[in-house]
Amino acid sequence: MGAAAALLSAALWAATNLLLRHQVLKLGGATANTWRNTFAMLCFAVVFLSLRRPSDLLTIPAGTLGVLLLSVLLSMVIGDILQFTAIRRLGIALAMPIASCYPLLTMVIAALFLGETIRSRAVGGALLVIVGVVLVALPRRPLEAELAQHQALTANHWIGVGLALASALCAAGATTLTRVAVTDIDLIAANMLRLPFSAAVCAVISVGERRMPPWRVERWRFGPLFLAGLLSMGSGISYLNAIKLAGAAKTATLNASAPIFGLIGAMIFLGERPTRRNIVGALVAFVGIALVV
Repeated sequence: MGAAAALLSAALWAATNLLLRHQVLKLGGATANTWRNTFAMLCFAVVFLSLRRPSDLLTIPAGTLGVLLLSVLLSMVIGDILQFTAIRRLGIALAMPIASCYPLLTMVIAALFLGETIRSRAVGGALLVIVGVVLVALPRRPLEAELAQHQALTANHWIGVGLALASALCAAGATTLTRVAVTDIDLIAANMLRLPFSAAVCAVISVGERRMPPWRVERWRFGPLFLAGLLSMGSGISYLNAIKLAGAAKTATLNASAPIFGLIGAMIFLGERPTRRNIVGALVAFVGIALVV
């Protein structure tokens, strides 16, 4: 069940990125993330009030709450904004596989601080994920007609790669912290706290950027943002369940399957055209993921 929850989380997260691609280009990562988390919070509030009482939120120990919110800050705020910004520069087909390199970091952290056992096969799988990411990250060779613009394009490419790698580092730390936080608390209550906190912090960042504050977003954009929030809500619930059932290391590696779904979706729905090397890299990463299951 833990592995299935992790794969479901990955598929829903890939669909969320596909929906947000055009919104991020126009609104910026912080504003798009603000509305995504706000709509996810409103949807999940219905689930929470149907199954729990508001007073259940007060039963979470202060120390556990602090760890949970720190993981949210790393993953749903800083990490997501970094990944969305990388998507603006690279596209989904390239940015998502690069950001998926975080399982190896997560396994090391989980082994050092949580005492999770790491099998040699899992290490081999994580290394294959890294090899796949390298194949995806390398920029394609320019055509003769593109040589004049190659230097600027290459600089933009590597900035995007750096942003995606920074997102991976945030995800590794957040996954480990979440494993600590959800051990002894109710997952539904935990998710009800994660969503409003992330929405509020993203809103503050959005206002500080002075690009497109949340209140200036056109109403017609609320449709895809709402759907993205609904999908990310499902991804978040599956993610928490996976960490609790399968552990931080295995969840992290299985979540790295999201780029496979994202690559296919970007080619079909967004018209992105990754190179053969990019596709091979994504497949190599997928083989690495399979070794962990």
